[in-house]
Amino acid sequence: MNAIATPSPQYIRRALLWLVITAAAYFLLNGAQIFETFTVVPSWTAAPPASLAVFHGPYGLDLQAFWIIFHSVHELTFLVAIAFA
Repeated sequence: MNAIATPSPQYIRRALLWLVITAAAYFLLNGAQIFETFTVVPSWTAAPPASLAVFHGPYGLDLQAFWIIFHSVHELTFLVAIAFA
């Protein structure tokens, strides 16, 4: 008869920790997306092409770096959570 190995409490605690970390990163990512949808999108869709000036100039919005970094952090935490689970 084969006995099923039960994971140690430390293993479960570590897996749950990474699950919570990746869930928090996911919720922060969605919160930033909702914020951008309600604040930035209405300003640049108001009257294009004149309203697209919000992205130009020395103080224009450049959200590319934020989204690339934040998605990468979330994906890394997700992969670590999968590895520990």
